[in-house]
Amino acid sequence: MKRILVISPRYPFPSTDGFTVRVGDMCRFIGDHGDFEQHLLIYDSGVGDVGVGGDCFRSVTRCVDPAANVVPTMSARLRRKLMRPHFTDDLFRNAGVLATIAALHDKLSFVTCIVHTPQLYWCLDALPDCVTRIIDAHDIWHHKYQAFESIGAGALVSHFRDPDRELAVYRAVDAVLAISLSDHAYLIQNGISSIYVPVSFVPRHQPSSQRGAHSILYAAGSGPPNVNALRFFIESCLPAIRANVPSVVLKILGAGGEIRRSYADREDIELLPFIDDIVDAYALADIVVVPLQIGTGLKIKVLESFAFGKPTIVSQTAVQGVHIESYAQEVISNEADMITAEVKHAMQSPSYRARLSQSGLEIIRCHYQEDDVYRGLVDRLVTRTKPASS
Repeated sequence: MKRILVISPRYPFPSTDGFTVRVGDMCRFIGDHGDFEQHLLIYDSGVGDVGVGGDCFRSVTRCVDPAANVVPTMSARLRRKLMRPHFTDDLFRNAGVLATIAALHDKLSFVTCIVHTPQLYWCLDALPDCVTRIIDAHDIWHHKYQAFESIGAGALVSHFRDPDRELAVYRAVDAVLAISLSDHAYLIQNGISSIYVPVSFVPRHQPSSQRGAHSILYAAGSGPPNVNALRFFIESCLPAIRANVPSVVLKILGAGGEIRRSYADREDIELLPFIDDIVDAYALADIVVVPLQIGTGLKIKVLESFAFGKPTIVSQTAVQGVHIESYAQEVISNEADMITAEVKHAMQSPSYRARLSQSGLEIIRCHYQEDDVYRGLVDRLVTRTKPASS
């Protein structure tokens, strides 16, 4: 039995967003594999239940981040702005967490440690060299910084503004998990030992409407890329769509404050409340749109929509790094007029919606089934590449 330590900045259950979907899906698969005993350490705010859905873990240890949920003072914000720290700076390290990890290893003797996101790479310093070190990148964070910077939100991830620091962290470990095909290629090109591990989905087809389509879903309403995409779609695409289908309603799941303040009074926009089961949200719409104009990594909402068999109109940015070659969408573009034309075509044509639906399901079947998704990771976990002792 190989003991694995998983380190995450958040507890992965229930899986309610892209990060927890990713971590929860991976942990479930590893936990179901009989060769592994999985232990979780989370370094978070201390808010929320731990244990729900966590049957895949033999133990769960929580270390509370002292900086979480603390409103910084004006002087602290000013210092941070002037210092402009990098994610590798010592101020992000926590000696108590390192001591906890070392004690866990002394007790349990881990074979492998998987750290979710490079922000917590320093946790690996608590483990001896005999432990295989894996970082699940979740993104290429310098690319994310560049994308955010292009819309004036770069300050949110400015600690990843130096690509060389990020690459140096990845080169110092035994392997990096890449969530998208494009991330995998980037890591390989930079000499990183990369394992392509996207997210697995089970096809769960929802019947397509044979009547005229009247409702559109966008399944995320917060965060700079989503807010940018929604403003783009509402202002540049929706008016022309409404000219053809006056009854159309855009439904936005999980709308944040910025979207609510801007569009709460619109009759053609419905801001959906929190929905426990994401299946119920997708059932509310005839088609799904993902008109992202900026973004990096894997757009989980695209694969999620495909897996539910929803006719989905995507932008070029939305499908970067996705196996999209066989998708039935006739034109995939970031241009407003092209996206508008595709949405109008899908709303007016049941046969086109059926082709979109079936081709999306086929992509899930061919490329995102769990055995295929996790084969490379499991092979690495099974095969020891380091000596048994330090």
